[in-house]
Amino acid sequence: MKKRNKIILVLSSLMIFSLMFIFAQKLQDNLRSKSLQSNNQIIEEASKDKKENLSESENKGENPSREEKQNSQSEGVADSETNNYKENKESENKASVDKGTGKSNSSKSSDTKNTSSAVIDKGVKESKGTTESKQEKPTEQKTPNFIVRDMVNNKEILSKHVDYENITVADLTKKVLDESKVKYKATGAGATTYFASIAGLTEKKHGPLSGWCYYVKRSGSNAFEKPPIGAGSLKYKKGDIVEWKYWSDGINEK
Repeated sequence: MKKRNKIILVLSSLMIFSLMFIFAQKLQDNLRSKSLQSNNQIIEEASKDKKENLSESENKGENPSREEKQNSQSEGVADSETNNYKENKESENKASVDKGTGKSNSSKSSDTKNTSSAVIDKGVKESKGTTESKQEKPTEQKTPNFIVRDMVNNKEILSKHVDYENITVADLTKKVLDESKVKYKATGAGATTYFASIAGLTEKKHGPLSGWCYYVKRSGSNAFEKPPIGAGSLKYKKGDIVEWKYWSDGINEK
């Protein structure tokens, strides 16, 4: 019996505790739901207040914004009128200035045209004068005064005008042949200078007596002379004519 009573007490206590626990949970749930409802109400009231405040502020702000718009529009109209007036004045001033400048530019253009035409006329006259002077003065062809001839083949090797003075005929011959790029072979020096070959024509090529001889026509003379001295001893003077000849018999040819 005692055991049963103990079991009953335990079971009854457990039932009581479970009921109390369930009741406590329900109370907590109810409190939570009430708190949530109150919070939602507070939030809704706050949002309503905000909306009302915004609507009031918008209603209050409409009138001054309209007035400001009207004032800005009126100011814009006044500014546009003043700007139009200024632009008209400026356009009138520019037109008057353009007229004056047009006259000055036209006068300047006419002046420049006249000056350019005068310059062109001067240039044409000068060019004509230069062409006429060139035509009047023909190019002077200077007569050659240094000649090299191949008498065996009747051929002229070199014909040139020179302007040297107070120089030996040998030195003159060397300079002219070097300038004309004509190959030669000379032996000796000074008074003993002897030209053994000019332009490929060497002594004794066309016989045992073949070789080069030089002749000089003095200024004022009518004939060539065969000097009795070597080319390294005879002085060349301005106005003289020197002629070299290749003979098959240089000793007997005069």
